[in-house]
Amino acid sequence: MKIGDNMKKVFITLLLLFIPFIVKAELKELRLIDQYNTGYRDIYYMGDYFLLMNDVYEENKDYAFAAMDINGNYLYEHENINGSRKLLFDYEYVYVLYVININGIKHLYLEKYNPKTGELLSDIVIENVEYYAWDYNIYPYEGYIGIKSPNYNKNNYIIPNDFSSYQPVTNFNGYTERIIENPYHNYISESDNNRLYDYLENNHIELDTLSGKSILVGNYYYTYTKGNKEIKPNLIMIDKDYEDYELKSILNKDFYDGSKVEEDRLEVTDLYEYDGKVIAVLEYNGMCITAQNASERYGDGCTTNTYIQIYKPIYNVYTKTDGNGEVKASQNTADTGEGITFEVIPNKGYVLSEVKVTDSEGNVVTFTDYKFTMPSSDVTIEAVFVPENPNTKSFIGYIAIILIISILSITISINEIKREKELKI
Repeated sequence: MKIGDNMKKVFITLLLLFIPFIVKAELKELRLIDQYNTGYRDIYYMGDYFLLMNDVYEENKDYAFAAMDINGNYLYEHENINGSRKLLFDYEYVYVLYVININGIKHLYLEKYNPKTGELLSDIVIENVEYYAWDYNIYPYEGYIGIKSPNYNKNNYIIPNDFSSYQPVTNFNGYTERIIENPYHNYISESDNNRLYDYLENNHIELDTLSGKSILVGNYYYTYTKGNKEIKPNLIMIDKDYEDYELKSILNKDFYDGSKVEEDRLEVTDLYEYDGKVIAVLEYNGMCITAQNASERYGDGCTTNTYIQIYKPIYNVYTKTDGNGEVKASQNTADTGEGITFEVIPNKGYVLSEVKVTDSEGNVVTFTDYKFTMPSSDVTIEAVFVPENPNTKSFIGYIAIILIISILSITISINEIKREKELKI
């Protein structure tokens, strides 16, 4: 009976070696680390800086365009000195169109600037025009800039990119308007985005609340919902295996008091990835608010306020064992680059056989003295244990079994000899 019990224990131990289990840490987090209230209507992310633009006069912010670094410092601000204007940005240059009235004659000016430095590169003047700047539209064409007036047959112009001349045109037939795309957008493919939306819908996130597209940062997808007086905008963080998701409210007390009034609308308009971080661009429409005092409201309405928010994904530290010991990490979640220490504790009668640390893709994470640096990914610390001095114990076990069998055999033999003697007598 005892031999059978021992064999059961050995079998269970072997089974545990082949069926490991995982102890998971708490849910993922997304931490707001920076926020900027720009005062500009449009924000373009340019890889290592932001371009900010105001197409028309803005209250308390009469600048045409500006550049801001990732830390929120202005590289320059181009002051508006010519009244109303129209702006065009083609991800290479900023074009500023304005009209000056000199002695009753309108002159149309077009200027080309370096978006990062604000340096004026070229300009051209078209004299004796009929309209003011707000009446014109400005478009990018292949090799040209097109200026279109409200009169289809008059005051339309084509200007080559070198600004060497201009050509009056009655229409734009024969010219193809260029599709402008931000080269720094890193949205995932439409098919992947649709699968994400299907997943969210199946998990009771209504499709009509979803806005824009999704990006992949590290091991997680990010998308966002619309916001109005009924629906608060949220960032949605989903692991790339679609195992779970978590809503993260984009609203926060730093610039918004959360009150619901009819005019209020806050929406995430763009989402970018930068150096393992998530950049959200928000647009606020409604009653005027200030970043310094969110409860101070005035007037019936305000021009659009735009905000830049930068989030840092917080990654998980998982532990994995075969059941014959324990792994204790110094923390369950960590930032990229943060130092993690861990401890391995065998159960009684076991010793550590192997320990390894891997990222979410299965790549080995180097550690020394049970310390490693957190990558831009979840990590798993896995430990395998074996019985203490397994060879010696196995040998003793075998000897014990042989001795028991030998004793039983000798006992049986002695009993047989006695029985034969009794029969002879």
